[in-house]
Amino acid sequence: MLEIALIGAGQLGSRHLQGLALLGRRARVTVIDPGAAALATARERFAQIRQDDVEARFSQRFDDLPASLDAAVIATAADVRREAVEELFSRSRVRVALLEKVLFQRLVDYGAVGKLLDESGTRAWVNCAQRLWPFFRDLRPLTLGKSHIEIGVSGAQWGLGCNAIHNLDLLSYLTGDGRCRIESALNPGTVPSKRAGFVEFTGTLYAFGERGNRVIQSAYREGDAPFAFDVRGDEFHAVWRVGDGALHLARANQGWKWQALESRAPFQSQLTHIVLAEMLDKGSSVLPTYAESVPLHTAMLETFLGHMNRHATDLCPVT
Repeated sequence: MLEIALIGAGQLGSRHLQGLALLGRRARVTVIDPGAAALATARERFAQIRQDDVEARFSQRFDDLPASLDAAVIATAADVRREAVEELFSRSRVRVALLEKVLFQRLVDYGAVGKLLDESGTRAWVNCAQRLWPFFRDLRPLTLGKSHIEIGVSGAQWGLGCNAIHNLDLLSYLTGDGRCRIESALNPGTVPSKRAGFVEFTGTLYAFGERGNRVIQSAYREGDAPFAFDVRGDEFHAVWRVGDGALHLARANQGWKWQALESRAPFQSQLTHIVLAEMLDKGSSVLPTYAESVPLHTAMLETFLGHMNRHATDLCPVT
């Protein structure tokens, strides 16, 4: 029987749990969260998924974790994730781990947790799950290794602070550019996040890759502009409105005639079992490794910290 830990049973964590229920192999998931209400929600959502081989137990104490784990999913908020990782590794040996993003709020945490992962021998990946979305998976053959690919992301009030890393990761996934230079034209100040204690940003982030590829992300402070992707290269142009699934694709070899298609973004509850099975069975994943994701995370945080004039405190309250 597989032993799996889920650390953090909030809104996203409970969706991970629903995905784990679909593993299709004998497994026991130990769910840890200090909040009784979060555990109750996770228990209810787990019961909504038919599972024949997966059982779950729920606890508010790290001491209830097994000494050895085949896998762990760390789905806490960013402000407590380093603490959660350290608590987990002080009690359990972990073979593979999946960490939610944004990884951490402080730059110093990235090196500290990276060292801990190296010393423990744990292989870890970061849940930049847009790599699993059909729209990007289907585009990749047209973009990988190419130059001058532009990935545009825009919409009103879509959470640039907490979601920008997903789109920065697309630069690596779609083009192969592993590092980038970021510039910003952010609106003054911050706006309150939907989650208490966190902030969001509006305005535009520009990320420039190594071969002339770029990602331009714009979050409008007001209005109801739909969240959309506009991806283009020398041989194609694709526009996708995520909310209604409308996709339009034009290709040079087809005379640039627009083709109307449809694409839907899967839920996290439809993905977790897929990536975890690949990690366990193959020791690999389509998701970025921890080491691959850290440079993008830190470049993004440095940009936000500079905007907030917070170099002295080194804390960026995104999640």
